Amino acid sequence: MDSLRDWGHAKDYVKMQWMMLQQEQPEDFVIATGVQYSVRQFVEMAAAQLGIKLRFEGTGVEEKGIVVSVTGHDAPGVKPGDVIIAVDPRYFRPAEVETLLGDPTKAHEKLGWKPEITLREMVSEMVANDLEAAKKTLSAEISRLRRGDRAGVISMSKQRIFIAGHRGMVGSAIRRQLEQRGDVELVLRTRDELNLLDSRAVHDFFASESIDQVYLAAAKVGGIVANNTYPADFIYQNMMIESNIIHAAHQNDVNKLLFLGSSCIYPKLAKQPMAESELLQGTLEPTNEPYAIAKIAGIKLCESYNRQYGRDYRSVMPTNLYGPHDNFHPSNSHVIPALLRRFHEATAQNAPDVVVWGSGTPMREFLHVDDMAAASIHVMELAHEVWLENTQPMLSHINVGTGVDCTIRELAQTIAKVVGYKGRVVFDASKPDGTPRKLLDVTRLHQLGWYHEISLEAGLASTYQWFLENQDRFRG
Repeated sequence: MDSLRDWGHAKDYVKMQWMMLQQEQPEDFVIATGVQYSVRQFVEMAAAQLGIKLRFEGTGVEEKGIVVSVTGHDAPGVKPGDVIIAVDPRYFRPAEVETLLGDPTKAHEKLGWKPEITLREMVSEMVANDLEAAKKTLSAEISRLRRGDRAGVISMSKQRIFIAGHRGMVGSAIRRQLEQRGDVELVLRTRDELNLLDSRAVHDFFASESIDQVYLAAAKVGGIVANNTYPADFIYQNMMIESNIIHAAHQNDVNKLLFLGSSCIYPKLAKQPMAESELLQGTLEPTNEPYAIAKIAGIKLCESYNRQYGRDYRSVMPTNLYGPHDNFHPSNSHVIPALLRRFHEATAQNAPDVVVWGSGTPMREFLHVDDMAAASIHVMELAHEVWLENTQPMLSHINVGTGVDCTIRELAQTIAKVVGYKGRVVFDASKPDGTPRKLLDVTRLHQLGWYHEISLEAGLASTYQWFLENQDRFRG
């Protein structure tokens, strides 16, 4: 493990090879980073990505890596004292070259090439991809087992499903996915057809429609300015929508309901990543406190009807969402639609640079709305006993996210790539950064067999395509 190596990322090396091919005359170049790390350091970096701290004992073929501590939830089967690293004697070759180091000076001076991806970033990417593949394998196995004796997913044959908020970003995604199934009957009402703030109208609707299931995706939403300007509207209207639908569903014997909340329910200074147990453990973010309190009330309504009446009302709390039907308004949209539009307009105007507020270092988690819809349906369809085994009566909500975050700088650079913007991306560090990190702990969701499928870059590309096809509605 003392062997020193010069490791580089394939993306950097392919870029250098392409630059070599652009030269008029063939010429030899060394492709390397010029930086060495030992095998031991590589192993330590990989373990750290899983929250594992190691110490090493022994030398040569007898050297072992022993677990000192474990944090997070990515290595649940590992505990302090475990030996998880050992040298395979079949591949131990003490006579092998101990040090390898390339000199990239010529490539840098003549072609301007420098590797952009550090070893730590490369290891992070490798571990994340391997972990995701392992989780998908586990998810498939869990699904297979549940299709057996446990029957982990219930049948939805001929169910009449009411989607409250079917024209919103999440509600429309749930609608699209359920419509593709062909084995359900959707009951949909526009705001003009059914005023969800009118308790009598909502009760009469449920009394006449024989609803079997409800997806409660309707809400009054807005940005910081709107929340600060109309706090009474946000807390009143959201609590009325939730209480009217949940109570009317109960009164009309609707036993299954899924309430969609928000990650803003967690304290401003919640531990990262934010587990479900962080709920009510601290002060909320003041700028959206009324909205957050209304969403917490929705969770507690579901739990209270479950406890008192034996209902099966569940709650999911999504991370930052993006995708088709998002708000691309120039003054009050969230970060992804705002940056997509800004880079799009900069490209159209051939602007030399795009300025992004802040240093670019804050980390955020993003989930495509189609993944959110799939997760919502997955949670709704879980057999009751499976859901009960993985939740608690007074802590029953389930976080929905990717479990992976990125910096705002990485987000902006990816959006620039997706849009095709060729100018500079400039970060204005004089502007506020906001919270350094916001990431959901999605262990509970993973234990229930669901993992996201849409990568950030693929999701941004499809969202941008939707924007291009619908940009007439976002003029001004």
